[in-house]
Amino acid sequence: MRPRRLASRDVGALRGAGALSALYLASLLVVDLSGAQPHDATQTSQLALSAFWAVLGFGSLVAGLAREVKLLRLAGLGLLALAVGKVFIVDLAALESIWRVASFLALGLLLLGFVLFRWTAPHLLLPLAIVVALGSQAYWIGCLNRIRRSRAAGMP
Repeated sequence: MRPRRLASRDVGALRGAGALSALYLASLLVVDLSGAQPHDATQTSQLALSAFWAVLGFGSLVAGLAREVKLLRLAGLGLLALAVGKVFIVDLAALESIWRVASFLALGLLLLGFVLFRWTAPHLLLPLAIVVALGSQAYWIGCLNRIRRSRAAGMP
């Protein structure tokens, strides 16, 4: 008796489940490496998780655009949207109002710049992705340093 071959939709579902499982495990690793204790997520771990999701989503979006793979583009866009939503709802609650304004402006300008370059200069998409990835890493490192300095100074 020959084994039954999986249909292409079954293979796609298995790949999706595998990708979600890998994302979940990688997210747990990022939170664990950032120093969170069980049942006690720190602001540092939340920012690290947001940065991880944003970089992974942006990378998936750019890879999907470069390889013309619609599902990868949509998954990257969804993960990027999840990261942006998490930043707005969870992470910004710990920042002072001036840093909230700066965060909204920076994130809005990055997203607007991506859209602008995508439709006006698609050949510049890869260099833009590199610049945005480096800029977002510098932004998140700055946020983490501000939180650490405020905690060291005894501020809430």
